[in-house]
Amino acid sequence: MARAILFDSTQCVGCKACEEACATKWGNPYDEKVAAEERLSSHKLTAVRTFGERYSRKMCMHCLEPSCASVCPVGALEKTALGPVVYDESKCMGCRYCMVACPFQVPAYEWHSRLPRVKKCDGCFERQAKGRPTACTEACPAGATIGGEHEELIAEARKLGGPYVFRMNLNQQSSGPTWATHKALMQTTPPIVDCGVHYVDVMCQITDAKPVEVRGMGLRLSNEIAPDMYNYGHLQVLFDDGSLGWYEAGWGPMISETAFFVKDVMSPNGSVSIVMDPNAKSDDIDTHTKTAVIRVHNAATGPDGKFLSPDEDLKMAGEPGHQELCDREQAYVLKAIREDIDLTRHMDDAVQSLRICLAADESVRTGQTVKL
Repeated sequence: MARAILFDSTQCVGCKACEEACATKWGNPYDEKVAAEERLSSHKLTAVRTFGERYSRKMCMHCLEPSCASVCPVGALEKTALGPVVYDESKCMGCRYCMVACPFQVPAYEWHSRLPRVKKCDGCFERQAKGRPTACTEACPAGATIGGEHEELIAEARKLGGPYVFRMNLNQQSSGPTWATHKALMQTTPPIVDCGVHYVDVMCQITDAKPVEVRGMGLRLSNEIAPDMYNYGHLQVLFDDGSLGWYEAGWGPMISETAFFVKDVMSPNGSVSIVMDPNAKSDDIDTHTKTAVIRVHNAATGPDGKFLSPDEDLKMAGEPGHQELCDREQAYVLKAIREDIDLTRHMDDAVQSLRICLAADESVRTGQTVKL
């Protein structure tokens, strides 16, 4: 099973033991000057950043589908089955496509070397392959950085949040061919079911709790659709951990483009939001998959009641368009078939999401709350 690293900013004391351990492992210099640097570089592969009385840590995310590896034309970067994304300098030709593709600006280049290489954290691959912890997790005295099996760490991360509030919508001001497509879809399926399954699925994955109650309401805003169909709908779902979410979807030439794309997740510890390009159009399907910016807000405040850290905007460069995302999904299904990958959790979340959306449609049509 793949391994991963979990960083808990609420436990970090800012000692920078992880930085020093990483430098020692790589044979990089580490002194007061290097310790004061709060950005990644070819000689500093992890960096502790200070926000008032709080700390965060920047390092390679070892993505499940790393963009750095996908753009490398010579296979110098590779996602291993163990989890880490590793780099083979003997294959690298110095194109630096990985530096452009990485949304977290992790890969660094040895600009001042006569034989420059790309430098990045390799997740201490050789250590982990032998069952040893990474240098940073071994050095952390506060338990802020821990390592373990990927699924176990997801469960651990979920313990830090919750209960959650999910606010999501996707309203599309459609006309011409797009409206014709929507009318064809509504011969069988309302928007909150057709679109809703993709967003309620995210709610299920994050909260990891059982949905217990669904409420729905809808309205027919056009005479161009069947009398028993509605082109605007809104659902609410309650989970047994106290989390709740709402999803809104509307199609047609009458739909407003004001706040047509809302993607928020809130918990007692803060919130995460997708910030949409202000020039995006609601019926452009590529805007439904491409994320411009993810904004992370930390709710922690100091003795004066003011926030300890500013909001952090994560630039999502290189996001796939709608068709490219569909191609990736198909490629992953093919990979799952060939490599016998267990998709049980994916299937369970998808079926659960469909169950919630169908319950919302039932609630719209009956006017009654549906207990799951």
